[in-house]
Amino acid sequence: MRAYIDGADVLTFKTEALEVELAAYLVDKMYGPGKEVNLHLQLKNTGDVPVDFNPSKMVAYMIKKGMKVEVDVYSASDYLFKVDNSIIWYGPSNEETMTSTTTVKGRDGRTIKSVESETKRYTGERDAAYMDAEDYVNSNYVRRNTVFPGQQTSGLIVIGNTKQRPFEVHLPLNGDIFIFEFDALVE
Repeated sequence: MRAYIDGADVLTFKTEALEVELAAYLVDKMYGPGKEVNLHLQLKNTGDVPVDFNPSKMVAYMIKKGMKVEVDVYSASDYLFKVDNSIIWYGPSNEETMTSTTTVKGRDGRTIKSVESETKRYTGERDAAYMDAEDYVNSNYVRRNTVFPGQQTSGLIVIGNTKQRPFEVHLPLNGDIFIFEFDALVE
């Protein structure tokens, strides 16, 4: 089943044992230029046996000129590493430079000497950005999980930019592969 909710393309599969919902939306990168595709997964075990969910087994493909081109599916640690590198290049700095000028005058009021000095002050903005990114990933990103009967899990998975082309996500669960075919995501 397909639906569009708040601009997200939402696909749902229901079997006797599973309910799997995957919502895809195009977002600006946390830091730096560009876009990435966020997937929100909701997995509910309605069957009698545990379901092993392992996001590292997921595969995503962008459909380009009728051919499938593999797109990165980031684990939580890979995504955090990617965000940390973006913070280094595009994020805030940890220091601020302040310049002050001191002018010394003689008794007659004329300037004798003017001295300029720079002071660097620690602001902690980059460190705060790192902590915010880590908190975001740790609280939102879905990790490997065994979902027991009657339980559910949900969370974020990020894949590389599909460059506004249709794409597929292959999600293996207990020996079956669920294929989600998404339309091109646009802003």
